[in-house]
Amino acid sequence: MEPLRDPSVLEFKLLPESVALSLMRAATMLTGWEFIHSNIVRAVKDFFMVGFDKEEYHYDDGYERDVLSKVGNGSTIFDASTAWLVEMEALTQDDVSLLREIRAHRNDIAHEMAKYLVDPGQDVSVDLLLRARGIIQRLGQFWGQIDVDTNPRFDDQDVAPEDIHSGQLLLFDYVLSLVTVPSGADQEDGQESPGWRDVLKSGNSG
Repeated sequence: MEPLRDPSVLEFKLLPESVALSLMRAATMLTGWEFIHSNIVRAVKDFFMVGFDKEEYHYDDGYERDVLSKVGNGSTIFDASTAWLVEMEALTQDDVSLLREIRAHRNDIAHEMAKYLVDPGQDVSVDLLLRARGIIQRLGQFWGQIDVDTNPRFDDQDVAPEDIHSGQLLLFDYVLSLVTVPSGADQEDGQESPGWRDVLKSGNSG
């Protein structure tokens, strides 16, 4: 029986607990995207900042040459900043494709929220939430390693990238632990959605 024609599935989707979980998952996706976006656009620009005065911030010429020069012909500042991160080996081309998926899903949630609350055939993708977590982790490690390498406070300290956990990652992990449980369509096969810890252990975090 199709989900939309199955009263029991629709009833489950409309339970207060289910609607609340759908809202939490949607908010988690929107928050995760903002974390990713800031770690790409703002963080790349900040990397090139060389100073400021009362009127404006000043940036190294490399920002214009290596990042802004890539903007145009359909390419946005986000795309250009992502391309720079690929050149720096912080991200891969596979990550770029994944980011497109995450952004499309995020945009659909932001503009079509109602269907994720009432349509049993529409759920926020737990898989993309978990894979977004992997992007947030790697970007946090990349920027954290730069801080370790350039901050005298870390002189004579051996800090491995895998030991770096950004505040954004810690917050996202906490919220993920609340929302990676069965909801809506996840119930159809009687299987629970994996928690983020289980996904990470299996190496499927993205």
